[in-house]
Amino acid sequence: MKELNDIQACSDKIHRLKKAIADEILQLPDNPNIRRLPTNPHAFVMRSKDVFNVDNKYDRIDVFFHDFKAQYEALAKIIEHSTPENVLKNLQKVVETGRHTQASLAHHHFNPAVLKHLKALIEAD
Repeated sequence: MKELNDIQACSDKIHRLKKAIADEILQLPDNPNIRRLPTNPHAFVMRSKDVFNVDNKYDRIDVFFHDFKAQYEALAKIIEHSTPENVLKNLQKVVETGRHTQASLAHHHFNPAVLKHLKALIEAD
């Protein structure tokens, strides 16, 4: 049945588009105030001055708040789990609120620099 093939082709295209958006987010710049450890890309060090020189006093000691790559991975998962019509809406909501309602992210705030990068990406033509 041709319609089933059309649905599959459309589904494949949506999957590729969502992956392309996620891949672009994953390429955004890392936190310039951290130095990733060569033995573990998920581990990093930073100066205490940079930890406590953050406006948001509630999140400044949260590792997620300083780990831009982890935040980009979280955004990629948001895209992956969003319906096509909600991808942009969900990303805009993160930019507006600085958080996401997903249970595993609800207690984390996104860093303002990450939100700035995301906003620029969303608003790019």
